[in-house]
Amino acid sequence: LNTIVLQQYFHRTNTMGMRARGCLLPALFDKILRVNVGATPDQSPGKLMNVITTDTGKIQSLFGMVLAIVSAPLQIAIATFLLYQQIRWSVFVGIAFQMFVMTPILMYINTKARALQRELAKKRDARLSVVNEVFGAIKVIKMYAWEMSFGATMSDIRKDEISLLRSYSFLYALQTTMFMFASALISLVAFAVYTAAGNELDGIKIFTSLALFEILRFPVSMLPMVIAMVIEANISFRRVRDVLMSTELDTSQVQVLNSNSAENAKNYAIEIKDASFYFDEQLTEHALKHISCGFEVGSLTMIIGQTGSGKTSILRAILGDLNKSEHGALIYYDQTIYETEAQMATASKGLSFGYSSQTAWIQNSSVRDNIIFGKPFDAELYKKTTTACALKDDFQLFPNGD
Repeated sequence: LNTIVLQQYFHRTNTMGMRARGCLLPALFDKILRVNVGATPDQSPGKLMNVITTDTGKIQSLFGMVLAIVSAPLQIAIATFLLYQQIRWSVFVGIAFQMFVMTPILMYINTKARALQRELAKKRDARLSVVNEVFGAIKVIKMYAWEMSFGATMSDIRKDEISLLRSYSFLYALQTTMFMFASALISLVAFAVYTAAGNELDGIKIFTSLALFEILRFPVSMLPMVIAMVIEANISFRRVRDVLMSTELDTSQVQVLNSNSAENAKNYAIEIKDASFYFDEQLTEHALKHISCGFEVGSLTMIIGQTGSGKTSILRAILGDLNKSEHGALIYYDQTIYETEAQMATASKGLSFGYSSQTAWIQNSSVRDNIIFGKPFDAELYKKTTTACALKDDFQLFPNGD
């Protein structure tokens, strides 16, 4: 019966943990797409990835043990009451030893472990940020033979992380060991006080008391694990909360009008009217000043300019990824014909864009599959395309070609 009940308990609590993580992950991914990067510089890609992969996992694992916070003290209370029937007030001496000797030591260890866990999370974020930067600029690093330099930087951060992890693991092991021996120490102190008071211990009292102290062993041994998990989950909850509470892009700076409106005399799909955009939320770092431009329906527009002239900033402004000043306007013209303004107000929320950034997105497949990208293979068109892009020499360098 005990086995059946425990298995049902772990099954249901672990299912709840999986569902909780399943709710957190979509919320985090949805939030990340709407975060105002300029207003939240501390939310680096490494930290966001760490929150999604590590912190949500720690929150999930907490569900399997969270009820032990309630059940363990209850078991300890019942076992203590039964022990009082055997060795009377001596059991309270053992409990006092636990409370006034063991507990302060364990509280000190918990405080240190909590501080180390926070520092460890920061080191993990720093390491992942450096790794992301290295992979993002891997071509430049290989070209200038900077592999050893960046490798040393990552190794130094990793060494600091391992040092913190080793200290945290030592404290966790010490905490677990003290809890494992807690029942033995309590029983030893309780028996010593009971006999010192002139009482005699017979076989019945000894074996009954030992059995009750053994019952105490499971809840007492579970507490360090639960406390450690609560500490880690609490930090993870805060990190997840910080991401979910991050400043979002201001969607109110974008106007959506019908394409047949009087303001759209030139049949634009998107129009910027004398608007200034800023990188930061305080509107102090200029990105674009007094920009006016329009993009006609069905047209192809190329933006040409020197490095740093603002080409990417215009795209970010169109996407609403920059902060706009009060003057000027950013207008999206909806091409759908609506019978009423209420229909347009509802449908305009569903306007979508396709944006391909400067960061390459590569499928885990062959070069050919990445070029045709799911379309039917046309040998003649493929040959003309690869020739125009001067890829033949590159294909010859690969062991398996394209």
